[in-house]
Amino acid sequence: MFENFRERLQTAHQDFTTGFKTLSDKSKEAKIKKNQRREDNLPHFSAGVELLSRYEDTWVTLHKKTKECAKAAEAADGEVVMLSGQDHG
Repeated sequence: MFENFRERLQTAHQDFTTGFKTLSDKSKEAKIKKNQRREDNLPHFSAGVELLSRYEDTWVTLHKKTKECAKAAEAADGEVVMLSGQDHG
Protein backbone atom coordinates (compact mmCIF):
# COMPACT_ATOMS: atom_id res chain seq x y z
CA MET A 1 0.00 0.00 0.00
CA PHE A 2 2.75 2.45 0.94
CA GLU A 3 4.78 1.36 -2.09
CA ASN A 4 1.88 2.31 -4.39
CA PHE A 5 1.50 5.65 -2.62
CA ARG A 6 5.24 6.25 -2.90
CA GLU A 7 5.21 5.53 -6.66
CA ARG A 8 2.29 7.93 -7.14
CA LEU A 9 4.06 10.59 -5.12
CA GLN A 10 7.25 10.16 -7.18
CA THR A 11 5.25 10.30 -10.42
CA ALA A 12 3.46 13.44 -9.25
CA HIS A 13 6.80 14.97 -8.26
CA GLN A 14 8.31 14.15 -11.67
CA ASP A 15 5.26 15.54 -13.47
CA PHE A 16 5.41 18.69 -11.36
CA THR A 17 9.16 19.11 -11.99
CA THR A 18 8.76 18.48 -15.73
CA GLY A 19 5.85 20.94 -15.91
CA PHE A 20 7.81 23.56 -14.04
CA LYS A 21 10.82 23.10 -16.35
CA THR A 22 8.56 23.31 -19.40
CA LEU A 23 7.04 26.56 -18.13
CA SER A 24 10.51 27.96 -17.47
CA ASP A 25 11.69 27.02 -20.97
CA LYS A 26 8.56 28.54 -22.56
CA SER A 27 9.11 31.72 -20.56
CA LYS A 28 12.70 31.97 -21.83
CA GLU A 29 11.54 31.40 -25.42
CA ALA A 30 8.90 34.11 -25.05
CA LYS A 31 11.49 36.57 -23.74
CA ILE A 32 13.82 35.82 -26.65
CA LYS A 33 10.99 36.29 -29.17
CA LYS A 34 9.89 39.49 -27.43
CA ASN A 35 13.44 40.90 -27.62
CA GLN A 36 13.68 39.94 -31.30
CA ARG A 37 10.38 41.72 -32.02
CA ARG A 38 11.69 44.84 -30.26
CA GLU A 39 14.82 44.80 -32.42
CA ASP A 40 12.71 44.36 -35.56
CA ASN A 41 10.57 47.35 -34.60
CA LEU A 42 13.42 49.75 -33.90
CA PRO A 43 13.21 52.88 -36.02
CA HIS A 44 15.48 53.10 -39.03
CA PHE A 45 17.19 56.41 -38.30
CA SER A 46 19.12 56.46 -41.55
CA ALA A 47 15.83 56.45 -43.49
CA GLY A 48 14.61 59.37 -41.39
CA VAL A 49 17.84 61.30 -41.94
CA GLU A 50 17.62 60.79 -45.70
CA LEU A 51 14.01 61.94 -45.74
CA LEU A 52 14.76 64.99 -43.60
CA SER A 53 17.72 65.88 -45.82
CA ARG A 54 15.57 65.65 -48.94
CA TYR A 55 12.90 67.91 -47.42
CA GLU A 56 15.53 70.41 -46.27
CA ASP A 57 17.05 70.51 -49.76
CA THR A 58 13.61 70.95 -51.30
CA TRP A 59 12.77 73.73 -48.83
CA VAL A 60 16.03 75.56 -49.60
CA THR A 61 15.32 75.37 -53.33
CA LEU A 62 11.71 76.47 -52.83
CA HIS A 63 12.80 79.37 -50.61
CA LYS A 64 15.41 80.49 -53.16
CA LYS A 65 12.91 80.31 -56.04
CA THR A 66 10.32 82.21 -53.98
CA LYS A 67 12.81 85.05 -53.40
CA GLU A 68 13.61 85.14 -57.12
CA CYS A 69 9.90 85.18 -57.93
CA ALA A 70 9.30 88.03 -55.45
CA LYS A 71 12.10 90.09 -57.06
CA ALA A 72 10.66 89.44 -60.52
CA ALA A 73 7.20 90.42 -59.27
CA GLU A 74 8.56 93.69 -57.83
CA ALA A 75 10.28 94.45 -61.13
CA ALA A 76 7.09 93.68 -63.05
CA ASP A 77 5.08 95.83 -60.65
CA GLY A 78 7.49 98.72 -61.22
CA GLU A 79 7.13 98.38 -64.97
CA VAL A 80 3.33 98.24 -64.70
CA VAL A 81 3.36 101.40 -62.57
CA MET A 82 5.61 103.14 -65.12
CA LEU A 83 3.43 102.03 -68.03
CA SER A 84 0.22 103.03 -66.30
CA GLY A 85 1.76 106.44 -65.55
CA GLN A 86 2.64 106.92 -69.20
CA ASP A 87 -0.97 106.27 -70.27
CA HIS A 88 -2.25 109.02 -67.97
CA GLY A 89 0.38 111.56 -68.89
